[in-house]
Amino acid sequence: MAAKEEGDAYYRLKRYENSLEAYNFALKSTNDQELISKIKFNMCACLYKLKQFDECKATADSILSTSKEHPETFF
Repeated sequence: MAAKEEGDAYYRLKRYENSLEAYNFALKSTNDQELISKIKFNMCACLYKLKQFDECKATADSILSTSKEHPETFF
């Protein structure tokens, strides 16, 4: 998925806001639950770096409610 990969590239460049935009677009472009969980997990990382802790927690909670694939979201 191009939008997720674009988000990943922005993240590596520490352009977290751009990364979030790309991840949001990627979320709208897929119905694959495993991919949605991965995208949301990446969004959590961006939100954390941007010190948006409440939003980060809410996103992590949404991952946990739908998937147990990412045990690191428990922390």
